[in-house]
Amino acid sequence: EEDADKDLLNRVVEALAADTKNHFFNLPAKVCDHELLLVVKALHPNLSDVSFDFSGSKELTDAGLATLAAGLEKLGKVDQFTVEFLGCESITDAGVESLMNALDTMKKIRTLVLNFGSAHFTDAAVTRICQTAGELTKITELSIHFNDCPKLTQKSLEKVGILVKKL
Repeated sequence: EEDADKDLLNRVVEALAADTKNHFFNLPAKVCDHELLLVVKALHPNLSDVSFDFSGSKELTDAGLATLAAGLEKLGKVDQFTVEFLGCESITDAGVESLMNALDTMKKIRTLVLNFGSAHFTDAAVTRICQTAGELTKITELSIHFNDCPKLTQKSLEKVGILVKKL
């Protein structure tokens, strides 16, 4: 299965590098930090719909999210952004901060979907997510999931409630 994921990743990177008119990108593969670097290098600046499904990528860490964030900052045309982190237990507040810093630069986002099931970050990360989502002025669709995140408390629910009222 690991070889199949690497083959898929190589095909995705090659397709992205070859297609300069690409406006949609979807990565449905388990990756580690190093493999994500290859994908980020291939992202085309004209992408408008970007989707990453990192579900089950147990080797994806905060360093990988920092790499992803650096690549996202060059994508000024994204209006739909989806990222799935189900079971990515190595993602902490630092990784969320990197991702939110990148989203802060992506002012055209209309649709934002974030799924952090089983992530190991704290209420501080949820506060940061809500802050970023609340500042995206063109947003028309927002979906944020925090299922089975063991470090979150009632405080996170309160922050999300405030965000919902603001939108």
